[in-house]
Amino acid sequence: MPFPIGSADDKTLSGLSSHRAETTMIRIELERAVAGNLIETLERRLEVIQALEKASGAIVVDEFEREKSAIVPTLIALEAALKLPPRQ
Repeated sequence: MPFPIGSADDKTLSGLSSHRAETTMIRIELERAVAGNLIETLERRLEVIQALEKASGAIVVDEFEREKSAIVPTLIALEAALKLPPRQ
């Protein structure tokens, strides 16, 4: 049974529009197993980024920060959604 992993408004979705008059909502539903796999993949990617940051220093910091700023809230939303009881 799919479950919602959360939503985001236009304040968290950068680059969608230069005009922010309306709120943009996104709703995503995933199977629990798929969400679990996605969490594992994102956690591994975050570990790789952290290792690369240590190894490369400040060479590509902006790129790493941008990617981490997308991964971390996604992980938080997925983990929170998995704690919710399944919808009927």
